[in-house]
Amino acid sequence: MCMSIKIFKTKPENFPEKVALCGCDVIDRRLIMGAYRKRTEWVYDNLRHGLIINTAIDCGDVVGQITALPLNKSPIELKGDGLWFIPCIWMTPRAASPMLGEQLIDGLVSDLGSSANGVVTLSSELWMNHKHFIERFGFEELGSIERVGDKVDIMGLSLNGAEIAVELIERKPPKGVPPRLDFFCSAHCPSHASASYRLQNEHKNLEREVQLVVHDSSDRSVIEQFGYSWALLVNGERDVLKNFITGEPLEEIVRR
Repeated sequence: MCMSIKIFKTKPENFPEKVALCGCDVIDRRLIMGAYRKRTEWVYDNLRHGLIINTAIDCGDVVGQITALPLNKSPIELKGDGLWFIPCIWMTPRAASPMLGEQLIDGLVSDLGSSANGVVTLSSELWMNHKHFIERFGFEELGSIERVGDKVDIMGLSLNGAEIAVELIERKPPKGVPPRLDFFCSAHCPSHASASYRLQNEHKNLEREVQLVVHDSSDRSVIEQFGYSWALLVNGERDVLKNFITGEPLEEIVRR
């Protein structure tokens, strides 16, 4: 490893020179080009609307990344004034450390300057923004939200002495004639794309006819309309996404 890790700040004029596809190392290789194209489109469009994406570079290799965008433009079912949302912080195993985490977060805070009341993120054991890791940087629990069948903590970091608060967008499940599946996913996210790919393939092979509607929750208006950003609803009621992404066949879910 080099002596000093440099932070590369992405702008419309230099994107996507050093922007990695995703921190997720596990992805269906058939999806890489499609996911990369979707993510490229999403990032490039949102760079013009405030997206911050800072990449840690060590000896020319990408070793970490942090992204943030205004909460009220984010693909998440939360709202709040003057807040920014961090979708995820990630680092490669060889470079992961509190020092690099602090470098990424400090860089983001510096970029925001006096324009923000604070930043929020969701704690997740799958990424570096899990609760015990980001608490050391001053993040505090603001509440919780149910995502993919689990309770997830909403973590916030106050900036410029402001008090911060978030609200959950009211969930209004789609209505339709059952049997029906409604899938909410951000098309630019490789893990969402992987689930979508599997879902649509298994849907084709169902023994009974079931309507499948895919909602692109990269579009904030979808979240504001329905209150969902990452879910698989059966007849507008039960969310079975956790069952599906942990390997249960769609046929079994539908049969139940």
